[in-house]
Amino acid sequence: MKFKETVAVNLIIILMLCVLWGYSLKQNVSVSAFAGNGPVYKAAGEEKTISLMINVYQGDEIIKEYLELFEKENIKATFFLGGCWAAKSKDCVREIYNAGHEIGNHGYNHKLHTKLTREQSKNEILRTNSLLKEITGKTPTLFAPPSGDVNESVVNDATECGCITIMWSADTIDWRDQDAKKIYSRVERNLQPGVFVLMHPTKATLEALPDVILLARAQGYTFTTVSQALKI
Repeated sequence: MKFKETVAVNLIIILMLCVLWGYSLKQNVSVSAFAGNGPVYKAAGEEKTISLMINVYQGDEIIKEYLELFEKENIKATFFLGGCWAAKSKDCVREIYNAGHEIGNHGYNHKLHTKLTREQSKNEILRTNSLLKEITGKTPTLFAPPSGDVNESVVNDATECGCITIMWSADTIDWRDQDAKKIYSRVERNLQPGVFVLMHPTKATLEALPDVILLARAQGYTFTTVSQALKI
């Protein structure tokens, strides 16, 4: 075989190996999400999905306004609920669930799980899951650590409780900045395929949401729940 032909063959082999290696990486990303070996910050791939994640420990009346907006816009979101709030707001939890939204676990008392013992951490998750199943009839399979406080141990705790650990790829920081323009800007800057948008039930976020919805749809994005985005 001539030198040029040998080089060409070798280049083809190298290219094929690179493609296979890239495919393997993609597969590993997907498997890690399904196996609960996260935390998962966004959906893998280039599909233009956007998932709204509402972390809840208060705000019953605002939540009802969220539900009205989502119904009007035909959007399903993922609500990560705190157990101590859900225990006092069972009717609101049922409204969220009956409207077709996804219910996730946000711990029971909004504690920093990295500061808890493994037994305490799992108890926060299991207690919340048990309560939410009692209210809705369905056990959550997604866990959003309070304050985004996570490490390997917390992820393992969630996995042992049957949950995938979910973080975010766009943070509105609406708990601190009650400013609709800032909230919109933070989503705009971080809009990307598979994005998970973190928000809370606040008036400023509710004000920003119609423009966020217009922005995402104008760029070809489809609103999905977190589970739908992860295809689980």
